[in-house]
Amino acid sequence: MNGKEIHRGFDPFGPLVVIDSPEYRYLSFGLEDEQSCQLKSAPAVLQHEYTQAMCLAFLFNSPKNIIVLGLGGGCLVTAVHHCFSGVKIRAIELRQQVIVLAYKYFQLPRSKRLQVINADANAFLQDCSQKKTDILFADIYTAEGVDARQTEAEFIERCHLRLKTGGVLVLNCWQEHRYDQTLKDVLQRLFGDVRVCSTASGNWIIIATKATIVISNKELKQQAQKLSAQLGINLVPMVGRLQTLAEAPASG
Repeated sequence: MNGKEIHRGFDPFGPLVVIDSPEYRYLSFGLEDEQSCQLKSAPAVLQHEYTQAMCLAFLFNSPKNIIVLGLGGGCLVTAVHHCFSGVKIRAIELRQQVIVLAYKYFQLPRSKRLQVINADANAFLQDCSQKKTDILFADIYTAEGVDARQTEAEFIERCHLRLKTGGVLVLNCWQEHRYDQTLKDVLQRLFGDVRVCSTASGNWIIIATKATIVISNKELKQQAQKLSAQLGINLVPMVGRLQTLAEAPASG
C-alpha cells in the first residue's frame, strides 16, 4: 500500500486514511490495514481476491436485489452496480465518514438503484420493515479484523431471516473461523447448501444458500466463465477451490 496520504480523519471508531498512488487508491482504518483497494482507471473491477471470491455467490443466485453489510470504499457495491444493471442494492455502513469517503474518493455511484444507509448492521437486520433480499453480503471489518458479531449464531439467524426463499448469505471470514464449531453448526442447521473458498490472503469465504444446490463442477466452471467475462476478472480457478463445508478441512 505505497502512495501519498490524501486524507486522514478520525471518528469514535478510530482513524480513516485514504492513500493515493498513480494507479490505485486505498482506504485504511489503521496501521498496516487495507480495507479497500481500487484501480482508479477501472473502479468497477475488483482488486482484492476475497471480494472476487464473494462474487461466486452469483453462480447460485441471479438476484434482483442485494444487501451489503459493511461498505468500506464501496468496491464490491460499485462492481455489482456496474456489472448487473437490473440489481437494486442496499449498503449498510456504521461509520458516516466511511460513506462520505466512498463517495468523495472511491467513485461510489450515485444512483436510484443504490441506497446507502448509515446504521448498525445488527439494528438493520432486526428491522422487520426492511424487505427481504436475494443475496446478503456480510463484510463487517475493523482495523483489527472481522467484527466478532459477524460469526455469532444470533447474527447468522438474523441474516437468514432477511433472505428470500433460495437466498444466499456470503460471509467474509478468516481461516481461523474454520475451527469455530458453533458457526459451522448454525450454518448447517439453517442452510441447505454451504460452500467455502479459501484465498491466498487468508480470507475464508462462506457461501450459504437456503436451497439445496445440485450442480456439477463442470457446470459451475461454465457459469464461472460467463460471470468472469461480466465482472472482468477470472473466477474459474476459485471454483476449483470451492468445497462444501463438510469437505473443508478444519486444519491446514
